[in-house]
Amino acid sequence: MKRAHTENDKQPNKRTFRRPVAIDVGSSSTEEKQRYLGAKTKGSVEFAEKQPTAKKPFGKYEYGNYQGYYTSRRKQGNASIDARIDLLDSELFENKRILDIGCNSGNISIAIAKKHKVVSVHGVDIDDSLVSKANINLCVAYSLDHPEKPSPIDLSLRFNYFPQSMTNMFGMMPISLPPIKHEESQNFPFNVHFETKDWAQSPIEKYNQYDTILALSITKWIQLHNGDKGLKSFFKKAYDSLAPGGTFVLEPQDFDTYQRRAKKIDPSKDVEQELRFRPEDYTDFLINKLGFKEYRDLGVPKGEIKGFERPIILYIK
Repeated sequence: MKRAHTENDKQPNKRTFRRPVAIDVGSSSTEEKQRYLGAKTKGSVEFAEKQPTAKKPFGKYEYGNYQGYYTSRRKQGNASIDARIDLLDSELFENKRILDIGCNSGNISIAIAKKHKVVSVHGVDIDDSLVSKANINLCVAYSLDHPEKPSPIDLSLRFNYFPQSMTNMFGMMPISLPPIKHEESQNFPFNVHFETKDWAQSPIEKYNQYDTILALSITKWIQLHNGDKGLKSFFKKAYDSLAPGGTFVLEPQDFDTYQRRAKKIDPSKDVEQELRFRPEDYTDFLINKLGFKEYRDLGVPKGEIKGFERPIILYIK
C-alpha cells in the first residue's frame, strides 16, 4: 500500500536547491574573475579561496610610463592648468605645430589644443595602453565641451561644460568622422593626434616639421635606456625636427634621482660610472654643439603640485 504524499513531500530540499549568485564575469576585474572561477562549489563566491596577489613584474614603469600621472600628484579640487604650462607664453602654441614627446595619457596635449588655437598637436608615447587612454581622453574632452566655444580644462579632465554622466548615458561624440568643412580639420579635436612610438629610437620622418617640441620629464628615461650617446642623439633629432625659429621646451630631471630608477631596469646598473652627460651639461651641448641660437631659463614652476619642482628651459633654433 502506497503512502499518501504529504505537504512536506512537495517542498524541495533547501540544502539541495540554492539560488545561484549572479556575477558579471565579463566586466569584473581579473582578481574577481580568479576568485569566482576558483571558488568551491558551495553556491556562493563567499567560499572562494583567496588567490595570492601577483607580484608586480620587474621593470614596471621602467620608461616613466606611469598610470594616473596627471591625477595622482594633483589636488582633485584644483581645476588649473599644469603650472609648467603656465610658464610658457601663448606664442609657443598659437598657430603652431606641436610635438609632445612622452605624452602619457595625453592630458597636456589636449589642454594645449583646447587653450590655444594650434595648427596641430602630435602626442607620442612608448606605452600603447597610455596612447589608448589618450584617445579616450580626447573623445571625452570633445564630447563634454561647449558646442561652440571650447574652454580650457584641468589636467585631470574632471571639469567640463557637460557632466561626465552625459557620456555614460549617450555615448561619446565620434572623432573618426571627417569634419564637415575642410577648415574645421584645424579645430579641436581634429587637430590632435596620438601615436605609439619610441620617438628617441625612431628615424626622423621630416626635417623642420614642428614649431614647438615638448620634452617634459623624459630625459632621465631616455638616458637610462640609451646612455649618453642616446640622449645626445635625441637632442640632435629634436633640433633637426624643429623649423627655423622653433622652440625646444626641456624639463630636465635631477641626476640624483637616476640611480633609484635605474634599479628597475638593471639592478647592477651604476649610473655614476656609466653616465657622464649630466643635466648641467645639456645647455653647452645644445648651444655650442647642435647650434641652438639661444636659451631661456624660465625657472621652477610655482604651485602646490609635488614632483614637478624642476626648471623649464627653452632652446630656440
